[in-house]
Amino acid sequence: MGDIDTSQLIEEKVSSQLFSGEYIVWSDEGKGAPSDAPPLFFAIIWTGFSLLWGAAAFFSGGGAFALFCLPFLAIGIFLFVKIIRGGSKEYYALTNNRVFIIQGKVTRAEYLDCISDVKVYPGVKPNVSVVRIFADYNKSVPGNDGVFGDIYMNNVIEAENLCRQILSEKERYMAYKSEQRA
Repeated sequence: MGDIDTSQLIEEKVSSQLFSGEYIVWSDEGKGAPSDAPPLFFAIIWTGFSLLWGAAAFFSGGGAFALFCLPFLAIGIFLFVKIIRGGSKEYYALTNNRVFIIQGKVTRAEYLDCISDVKVYPGVKPNVSVVRIFADYNKSVPGNDGVFGDIYMNNVIEAENLCRQILSEKERYMAYKSEQRA
């Protein structure tokens, strides 16, 4: 379980989407998740080229043509702001009904009965493990390879414990649904 502030933040993000009787079983912040911040080198090249283009256009008598560099310069500044802010963080929550993955302002959720498998993989960064959640999607839809999402964890033991917890909650959820049908 993450620290108190992270748990409260995740609860605030997810609570409006919870159904009656649904509650958070586990939540945490992404550890070592790939950032959506652009690489610093790219931001420097982009912004530098925009400045050089604008200066060259202005000093060669381009006048108003030099103004065309402004949108590109604005994009370069945006790239630097995104780098400084560090991109958007990821948060995860497991409820008694669904798994949530929150990336910035985008929240995705999948019902436990749609989850077909959960596996642990080594992460790209050292000491990071990835819990990959597979779901039963319609295979006739192109690009739907059955992966719902990845949860980035600090170590393999935490990742394996989360796998077991997800599968355990799925069993409970499936038993509850079959009781409701009977």
